[in-house]
Amino acid sequence: MLVLLVSLSAEAKKKKKPAKHKTPAASSKSKSAAPADESESDEAEEKSSSSKKAPAEEESEEKAKTPPPAPEAEEAPVKKAPSKAPKPAKEEEEGGGGLVALQFGVGGAALFRNLSWTEDMGMLAPYSLSPGPEVRAWLETYPAAFATDGFAANIGLFGTFNYGIGASSKTPSGQTLTTKYQDFLAGLKIRIPVGNVIPYVAAAYGMQKFHLDPSPAAGMPNDRPNFNYTLAHLGAGARIQFTPAVDLDLGAGYLLVMGLGKAAGEVASPALYPDATAYGFEAGLSVGFRLANMIGIRAGADFRQVGVALHWKTNQMGIKAGGAVDRYITAWGGLELVFDGISGGAPEAAPAKAPAKSKKAAPREAEPEEGAEGEGGEKGPAVKSTDTDE
Repeated sequence: MLVLLVSLSAEAKKKKKPAKHKTPAASSKSKSAAPADESESDEAEEKSSSSKKAPAEEESEEKAKTPPPAPEAEEAPVKKAPSKAPKPAKEEEEGGGGLVALQFGVGGAALFRNLSWTEDMGMLAPYSLSPGPEVRAWLETYPAAFATDGFAANIGLFGTFNYGIGASSKTPSGQTLTTKYQDFLAGLKIRIPVGNVIPYVAAAYGMQKFHLDPSPAAGMPNDRPNFNYTLAHLGAGARIQFTPAVDLDLGAGYLLVMGLGKAAGEVASPALYPDATAYGFEAGLSVGFRLANMIGIRAGADFRQVGVALHWKTNQMGIKAGGAVDRYITAWGGLELVFDGISGGAPEAAPAKAPAKSKKAAPREAEPEEGAEGEGGEKGPAVKSTDTDE
């Protein structure tokens, strides 16, 4: 019996040793419950520490999974539409540069003439004038351009007129001759606008007269016949508008000479060369500059040459000769009035377009709160860990 009691007491002491590591609450319960071994206590401690760390780790993982918010789109600066239309350029204010409806000018000219004979054995007198003063007027009008800008606005009339004044001539013997000269050309012109270049075609009727009076005395050979050309002009040209204020007009044409004058003392008179024929050509160039909206200046030069075939026959009274070359050069200039048509003048400045409205920036995505449902349906940590007694 004594041996049995000693062995039971020894076993009881061995079982009481691990109870030293337990908390007071646990030690009080161990009196009634069976004590747990050391491995069970270590596992309990690990679970409690892991339960404390879990919320922080899950919170960091949730932030890593949540995508960063989209950057806020920058709003483009909205430009205000100008309240006033831009001021026109200086050239536009002055006008010009469009299709002309009416152009009328007056000025002066200087005529240079040179007449030479062929196959005349020196019997006919050559003639030279350098220069002879003239009064000049010119006109170009497109009546329909005042009412329309269609094709009819490009059908017009034109004309030039020169009248010689103050010139005198002398014969080799010293006799003074009255010098009379004048010319005109008038006709139809059709222009074809192509941007700043405006080609045109023209047809006109004209006359050029040059007389030296008096004629030689009766019974004396007439060595200085007078000329009185009747002309038909067929030509073409173009007006080039360099700027709204400056233009260049150039043209040329063929001259069909329908008559040389049949009055007494004239080339084709019955007493001289009734079978005479002629042909010719001419060219002209001028530059215009607008001083104001309707006032400008223009200057130019014209060239005209007529070739004459006398067709002399033995029974004619005129001096034997083959023909003549009659050349005219005119330098001119003056003031002109210019009226533009409906589509004339510098174009008006187009109104400035209002800038397009800027698109509204996309709304900024709200950042998910802690504990809210994130991507993949996961929920953030929301449970607090507490130590509870087993």
